[in-house]
Amino acid sequence: MALAFPTPNHSKSILRGIDARWRSISFLLAMFLVAFYQNTTTLAACCIYSLLLLAITWRDYPWYVPRMAWITGGILVFVIPGLFLIRGEPIWNLGWLTISKESLHTSSVIFLRGLAISALALAWVGSTSFYEMAAGARQLGLGRSLTSIFWMGCEQIETVQKEFKRMRVALKARGQTTSASALSWSSTARLCANLLVRSLDKTERLHHAILSRGFQGEFPMQSQPITTWREILLLLATSGIVSLGILLEQAGWL
Repeated sequence: MALAFPTPNHSKSILRGIDARWRSISFLLAMFLVAFYQNTTTLAACCIYSLLLLAITWRDYPWYVPRMAWITGGILVFVIPGLFLIRGEPIWNLGWLTISKESLHTSSVIFLRGLAISALALAWVGSTSFYEMAAGARQLGLGRSLTSIFWMGCEQIETVQKEFKRMRVALKARGQTTSASALSWSSTARLCANLLVRSLDKTERLHHAILSRGFQGEFPMQSQPITTWREILLLLATSGIVSLGILLEQAGWL
């Protein structure tokens, strides 16, 4: 049952105490800068650095290692066909299957770039909750409507996940197991339909509860955000290192 995603453990991230605004700026800017890499050597170095940054800053390995594996598989689904579709100077062929120098370079760039951006995104997700993301975005000047839509959308997705877990436990308690039989598929279809109805009802009640408590699009934090040397160090460790690689690449040193 792949719909049951556990919530990431933010307490295991060493970045959790840093101002949410700087976390958002640092990781979003770093992910944006990765898109400007063109050299496979610098991209490979950036990818390794991003993975090391994820492993060092967030120790919740059981949560993000499987997701990195799924992300890698998803990227390969698009990359592998490109090896045989892009024409150019051939370097390997087997019948009608041909890999060119251009296709190898393009596929490598797409794969390494996607892996680096995914590692940076997971490091960001592991360091902050969706509420803190919304609060940081609001403090940076993002509109109330967009911020509220983002936060409430994430909360509703989590509500669906919790409802799915409850219904799955209830089905297991009744002795139902997953199989390839028609009866099992019929039960799964009814489960999905009930899940949709129950989730919509619960999210509607959650929305009214939030409004009844005076929510107007603001996201107050328990403590006033303060910029210290840690925020500057995070910016340098993410966007600064990534931009340095671009400068070295443009100068022709790499």
